[in-house]
Amino acid sequence: MIIIGAAFAILIGLLALLLAFIGLRGSGGPADKSTAVPNLITGVASVAGGTGYLMLKKWGVYAYAVSVLGHFFSHIYLYLSHAAAGRATVVGAVQLAMIPIMSLIVLGSMERQRRKGILS
Repeated sequence: MIIIGAAFAILIGLLALLLAFIGLRGSGGPADKSTAVPNLITGVASVAGGTGYLMLKKWGVYAYAVSVLGHFFSHIYLYLSHAAAGRATVVGAVQLAMIPIMSLIVLGSMERQRRKGILS
């Protein structure tokens, strides 16, 4: 289970870093540009958290928790932007909620391992 959680955290972090890079370069759309810095922070925290968790370190859980908060904030911001533009739909809301919810599930698994004393 640790490898799956760490792989998810690292992959989702790399995706956030890619989106941050696209946004910072200015080659993306308005959503990429507006969430570039949060994606950068989220991506670094997620990759660090996944790596720490893979190494069975407690700090990996805390770093990944920062990433989960970043996912929630940036996805809420994206949804509010869609709503303000009149493009918000139920399907869009579900799609935007998937990554933060999956990240929260992975964080719960990491925290359970930490509480069991598996992480040092």
